[in-house]
Amino acid sequence: MFLDQFSRDHRAWIATIERSGLSHRDIIERRIAGVAPEMHGRQIRGVAIQFQDEAGASIGWRVEAPTRLRADETKDGLVQSLEIEGQDGDCTRIRFRAVAPPEALDGVAPGEL
Repeated sequence: MFLDQFSRDHRAWIATIERSGLSHRDIIERRIAGVAPEMHGRQIRGVAIQFQDEAGASIGWRVEAPTRLRADETKDGLVQSLEIEGQDGDCTRIRFRAVAPPEALDGVAPGEL
């Protein structure tokens, strides 16, 4: 599945996570731990976005009843941002500072040494 591969390719990448809705807007910068669908049978009920805070603790957001998932890619096919829209109109966007092919990286995330 796309989100599984996305999570593997971008584990521990620094990203700006922006969540906006009708009454609020949150922007933080964190390391991505993973993005995964939350299933109920064969239906996706939500998308969980896990990331690490400055102390290394895992925290996250959940997009309820996602209606749209869009990946913005470079001309080389590298994902530079991911946007998830919920049924309530809230939108969560994950943007990376820089993108590189996963095979160009050493594969070791901070904290794994």
